Amino acid sequence: MRIFQFNHTHVLSFLDYLNQFRKNKVHHQACAFFGQPDPPSPCTCPLKQAWESLDTLFRRRRATYEEHGGGSSDSNPFGNGSIRIHLREEKEKEENQN
Repeated sequence: MRIFQFNHTHVLSFLDYLNQFRKNKVHHQACAFFGQPDPPSPCTCPLKQAWESLDTLFRRRRATYEEHGGGSSDSNPFGNGSIRIHLREEKEKEENQN
């Protein structure tokens, strides 16, 4: 795929791909362990990528896209509003679990 064909939907697909390598437990509000950083036993809540690692990854991708002829920051799919919202939501979920 050429860089000019790349858009934010590809980035969201990439986020879905990354979630198969999940590392952090994100408890649902209804979970008995919600708010506990070290629960005493396992639960069925999902694992997700750590927000901080995603944020770092996407900052580097935004810069790389622009450095390699991807255009202005306005056209950068890694800086798209939907990506920022997604990352912010992930951060809030992670903060709420602790």
